[in-house]
Amino acid sequence: MPDTGHEPTSHPAPPQVAPGAPADAGVPAAPPQASQSGPSTETGALAPGTRVEVRERFAGKWARGFEIAEVDSDGYRLRRIADGSLLPTRFAPDVVRKERKRGTWWY
Repeated sequence: MPDTGHEPTSHPAPPQVAPGAPADAGVPAAPPQASQSGPSTETGALAPGTRVEVRERFAGKWARGFEIAEVDSDGYRLRRIADGSLLPTRFAPDVVRKERKRGTWWY
């Protein structure tokens, strides 16, 4: 090989895959993405008094105006901020998230 002044580049060998293994075997998994639909807390649990939004069942949009009243193994008990009413059902963590600020410039 003629001397071009450059070192030969070595590339890592492809991972070894056993015959019959799935096509993506040996490929590293992508890092998990942050979910936009679940709770937005570091610890995963929202504390009582935290203002939250609840995912509407019909349209799937987030409704504002609630706070955490109680937390237990069955989920969250919520209080409606407008009138202080305790809602009669428990909500799973995947339909409750910490209230987000609206993207308006005056606030």
